[in-house]
Amino acid sequence: MSMAIYPYRDRLVVAQKPGTSPERVVTIDLETLDATPLSRRIRSAYLTGCTRIVVTTAGTLSPAAGRTIRETVTQLLGIEINRETDDTVVVETILDPGEGSIPQAVDQLHRQAVRMHETAIEAATTGSSSLARHVRSQKTEVDRLFAFVSHTVHCGITDVTEITTFDIDRAAAFRQYRIACQLDSLAAYATRIATVGGNRDSAPDPGPDPKSAFFDRLEALGADIQSTLEVALEGESDTSISRCFQDIERLESDLTDGTDNYLSGVILENLRGTVRCGIRIEETARQEPI
Repeated sequence: MSMAIYPYRDRLVVAQKPGTSPERVVTIDLETLDATPLSRRIRSAYLTGCTRIVVTTAGTLSPAAGRTIRETVTQLLGIEINRETDDTVVVETILDPGEGSIPQAVDQLHRQAVRMHETAIEAATTGSSSLARHVRSQKTEVDRLFAFVSHTVHCGITDVTEITTFDIDRAAAFRQYRIACQLDSLAAYATRIATVGGNRDSAPDPGPDPKSAFFDRLEALGADIQSTLEVALEGESDTSISRCFQDIERLESDLTDGTDNYLSGVILENLRGTVRCGIRIEETARQEPI
């Protein structure tokens, strides 16, 4: 194994020389594929930093498998089908550092997730199924951006020089990755709030009337949370995001007189998750490089 020493801040890092790292390849054999969907296997390989994904079978790839591969590839950034035969499809990464960066992707993730939260609150307070569908459609772009960050950072785990091609050091990249994980969770909470709030008629126990005080207070609470999320990436100490927990508790306690129900409980629980994400983002953004 050929090793090299690289300067990094005030220390030296020992790593394999460029071009000597083992190729990050995964082979998916459709003959032995378990119950895990093919699309999920491809996505998982990409998320964990694989640069080549080979899908193969003993016979001929079915049209359905081919469609799944193509659809999955189009949902991910920086990969393409490099070679395709009757029994094999080879997918490879083509990431160009000049076309994007980890900080840019995280910034886009942040703006997208905050917009999803805002729209989700509106969907819940108005009971709009169209707004709920809009929020769900936005989750696809969040998934693409998060997958790009995860793939790039995991590539840097096995090759110390690769992450630097994106003009970011490893410590900063891992910090951005932790923030991206929380933003992905934030978008998931927004999706659940929009789904249950925008489809009240299908809830096991329909919530309070849209004109009730609950939804008025929910709208104000959602706006307060949004304000804290908008500045969370700056990492400035701000106790207002923690106070949102208290506002959620007060709103929930006021529902114990008979208005507490499935809809309200799901919305408030997901708002708690949203606030937790905001706190973790703020804490991570404040951390000094190691």
